[in-house]
Amino acid sequence: MKISLNWIKDFIEVDSSLSNQSLVENITLAVCEVEGFEETGGHLKDILVAEVIAIEPHPNADKLSLVTVDCGKHSRTVVCGASNFKVGDKVPFADEGTMLPGDFLIKKAVIRDVESCGMLCAEDELGFSEDHSGLMILESKYENGTSLDLLFPDQVDVVMEIDNKSITHRPDLWGHYGFAREFGTIFRTKVKEMNVDLDSLKGSGERIIEVDVQAGELVPRFTGLSINQVKISPSPSWIQHRLSRVGLRPINNMVDLTNYVMLEVGQPMHAFDAAQIVGGKLTVRLADKGTKLMTLYKKEVELDERDMTICDANGASVVAGVIGGLNTGVIDSTQSVFLEAANWDPVGIRKTSTKIGLRTDACQRFEKSLDPEMSVIAIQRAVELMKLTNPDLNICGDLVDIINKRNAPIAIKTSTEFICRRLGKNIPETEIVEILTYLGFSIEKKGESLIVDVPSHRRTKDVSIPEDLVEEIGRIHGFNHITPQAPVFPIQRPVFNLEHKFERLIKEVLAYIGFYEVYNYPLTCQKIEDVFGLSTNGIMKLRNPVADNQNQMRTSLLPHFTQSILENQKSTTEFEIFEIGRVYGKGSSGKINEQSRLVTGVSANKDPLGGAFFQLKSKLIKLFSRLKLDDIKWKPLRESARDSYQHKNISAEIYAGENQIGRIFSFSPEYMDLIGLTGDVCLADLDFEAMFSIEKRDYQFVPSAKYPAVFFELSLMIPKSTYFQELKGIIQGTDPLISKVDYLDVYFPKEYPDQKSISISMEFRSDTKTFDPDEITVLQDRVVETLADNGYRLREG
Repeated sequence: MKISLNWIKDFIEVDSSLSNQSLVENITLAVCEVEGFEETGGHLKDILVAEVIAIEPHPNADKLSLVTVDCGKHSRTVVCGASNFKVGDKVPFADEGTMLPGDFLIKKAVIRDVESCGMLCAEDELGFSEDHSGLMILESKYENGTSLDLLFPDQVDVVMEIDNKSITHRPDLWGHYGFAREFGTIFRTKVKEMNVDLDSLKGSGERIIEVDVQAGELVPRFTGLSINQVKISPSPSWIQHRLSRVGLRPINNMVDLTNYVMLEVGQPMHAFDAAQIVGGKLTVRLADKGTKLMTLYKKEVELDERDMTICDANGASVVAGVIGGLNTGVIDSTQSVFLEAANWDPVGIRKTSTKIGLRTDACQRFEKSLDPEMSVIAIQRAVELMKLTNPDLNICGDLVDIINKRNAPIAIKTSTEFICRRLGKNIPETEIVEILTYLGFSIEKKGESLIVDVPSHRRTKDVSIPEDLVEEIGRIHGFNHITPQAPVFPIQRPVFNLEHKFERLIKEVLAYIGFYEVYNYPLTCQKIEDVFGLSTNGIMKLRNPVADNQNQMRTSLLPHFTQSILENQKSTTEFEIFEIGRVYGKGSSGKINEQSRLVTGVSANKDPLGGAFFQLKSKLIKLFSRLKLDDIKWKPLRESARDSYQHKNISAEIYAGENQIGRIFSFSPEYMDLIGLTGDVCLADLDFEAMFSIEKRDYQFVPSAKYPAVFFELSLMIPKSTYFQELKGIIQGTDPLISKVDYLDVYFPKEYPDQKSISISMEFRSDTKTFDPDEITVLQDRVVETLADNGYRLREG
């Protein structure tokens, strides 16, 4: 949100000796964060009023002309492309050496062989608005050579960019008047009061528009006024310029005044074309299910019975508190209007805005819980502004002011001692009372206590307890003026969290062996989870999701993790990533379950087939070793347990002893094509809690062998479905002197399509002696015989 210092000066006097930087720092320290500020209009001192005294065609360009202007003390001839002026008009002139907004320096130029000295300016080039349709035409009464900063002093301004998040709890700060009150408190300057004058809103005759509010406390207050004898025209230039400086585009006097009032007092308004209100009556109620409405943004929205609307005889015409309907706004022929300033239930407005996907300036304010007392002030101020362009307007009937709910008075009992003790500094009671008084609070002293009445603009959802008053005193006095002190409390050694240590170890190991960590939101939607065929049982839905694709808690890390792979493959096909996070669900009893999971993934080139699987498997072996997980087994994934996205041949279940700790798998080709993955992708989905809870083995020192080992290699013909792990178990069980069994190679002979040849290496070693040849032969024969007994024969040839 943008705040104009000149606008604030309408309500208070600001010390002119105070630098803009100092001013911004004071606001940031005491009120809210100012993200930055812009000094506007400084260039206007170099822009002069110039009278057009001659216009000649350009000799070398049909769309250009040579314009001679009188700038007071001298005249200049300028090449100009505009055509909306004539001899005798007065226009802004920027001489050579002038710096315009956007760091545009005016230099002497030769355009189509003709020298041009200076430039005649449009409004956008001066920073007045976005209008570039032609030159800015000045009033004929202005004297030639007068600098524009004297004619438009309001343009010389400081515009501050306010961080909206820092005022989300302060509905009173969503307008310039609220900031003026804060300025007045900081600098102890009295703020111009905005008093309600109901006599100024009394009209004659009957109302043009009647109102019926049927929504009770969902509409705390609805205020409106019927006015005729109006004419749609441009707003006064100062209003247009102020709106442009704070980011709104001027449209016409009726729309502009509603925007102006909203930015001034924080109360959104809507100006209805009274002639377009069918039946001469507005009904405020909840919408019917399936109600469709075309908004001012030309976007059709669908409402239901939870959304507030304003209806005429033809049905819903406004999404209340969010945006008007296409046919409710004023048009060039409008002659009568109904000004509306209402106060809506903030929760309902927020839900409606989120559902229809429209975030407007109005709904941003309503959802903050606006002060209902501002609605009448807004109508009153709008009428004042309307009279600037419609001095003969006629107010029809009396003011519509329907009050369904008032904010209950809040009186807070506190004391100087309480405030000073909480702040850690002795602040005089006179200063405390002064600060609260400038902020609009009323104070009554009773003995040692202070009874503080909270003003209406701070009681919606802001100030309600003594601690809130402590914050008010602290921020205005200046937290930077309070000497910081460390809190005094007994130091206790925290309980060591072994689970966090285990998680830290996993991250360190994976990072060391080449993995990068990724983080994904725990929020998802069923459409994303359906791609993995995840169950809908026990899902946790959000009651008030911030977006349609984030309306429930994830039940698996896989969907978003796979999306991370897809995004990274846009840059490279070779990488390794992992994620540790929680998944969520509800049991049959309704109890919420949170489980920690670890997912690792490898993306590699397609050749060789299954390369990513073996790459990831080798990395996991290193991880399990560092985690001290014992007896790791890799068992082929059973068909009945395999999910559709998992490759039928390149997948396995991972066990530590008898405990299953996860599974490793490559994606099926069909799934790779479905979501656009390329190369060779393999994932391991691991149960973090199972790995943490399994009893770990301790590392033990084993002295170096004293006696040499003997190595023996053999090749077997075995069925294709037989795994090396099965053979390893048989061989190791043959004799305790077999200290190691390793896989060497595999070969698939064409003449035996159902079999494969596997080569195995083993090591014989004794702790007490060196083997003699006969002992080696006995061991070799025993291995061959044991394998033969189990149906495995040596490969011949």
